[in-house]
Amino acid sequence: MPTERPILFNGAMVRALLDGTKTQTRRIVKAPKGFTVGTMTSGGVVEMISVKPDGNPWDVIRCPYGVPGDRLWVRETFRYERCPAGAAVRYRADNHLRELGEPVRRDTVPNGRWRPSIHMFRCDSRITLEVTDVRVERVQDITWEDVEAEGTEGADSAAFADLWDSINAKRGYGWEANPWVWVVEFNAIDLVG
Repeated sequence: MPTERPILFNGAMVRALLDGTKTQTRRIVKAPKGFTVGTMTSGGVVEMISVKPDGNPWDVIRCPYGVPGDRLWVRETFRYERCPAGAAVRYRADNHLRELGEPVRRDTVPNGRWRPSIHMFRCDSRITLEVTDVRVERVQDITWEDVEAEGTEGADSAAFADLWDSINAKRGYGWEANPWVWVVEFNAIDLVG
């Protein structure tokens, strides 16, 4: 049975998932501060090895987004609304409304209040992705084909670098810092939108 994990995407990336242009994502590798990073592959599982400044192995970090065969369910900005059938979820990325047909907890949230993606429940997610490959690289090692697979508007490395910085620069992981990233490739197996 595959493991399922949540993953957050912003509105532009949700739209790219829905139109089929996004089949990869890059996420920061979180290694202990002051440690260098090496890679190890064992049985198709990519792991990161943090190394102490003296050169001794410190810790093995498994990809938090899973291994091939695992699933990721997408969290996105949403709100609950009342509808004739009871309750519905509206997704901010494309304004899609999905009727739920039940007046449970959802009808206690006033219409019009957008909720951050981090608060989405699994049952309200409309996109499920199956992980097909995981690897580790520096963010600037991205290829032309990978830029396209990221679903970046404009599909060029400058557009990707700008997108990367808009999400990660304020946290110290900007394009110029060239951080280590998990590259997660996937296929969409459930899309509603």
